[in-house]
Amino acid sequence: MNQSDRAVTLSREACTFWFLWVTIATHVSFGEPTDVEPFFTLPDKLMHFVSFGVLAFLFAQTRLVTSMRNCWLLMAVWCFFDEFTQHAFPNFREFSTHDVLAGQLGIASFMA
Repeated sequence: MNQSDRAVTLSREACTFWFLWVTIATHVSFGEPTDVEPFFTLPDKLMHFVSFGVLAFLFAQTRLVTSMRNCWLLMAVWCFFDEFTQHAFPNFREFSTHDVLAGQLGIASFMA
């Protein structure tokens, strides 16, 4: 295995790990919503931006899809599907167009 093949293999492993992490993290329940403000809240939109941006970058490095346009299209569809499926689980999360937009901007930024 030459150095280029090794880099692609590592990119595929990293992409698989990050894909699983993002998918699980976006579907985890944080408990029932309450009227009490939490002490600390993550910057949700920033997390979507970075998480999907890194996923898109890693996916582009895997060389599974040679066209950047098709790579962007696959990531964009996944970002929408991931957000859409959040309300299907009993995790008190709902579809958010702002989350999709943050993910799409992250994908575009990290692939540029």
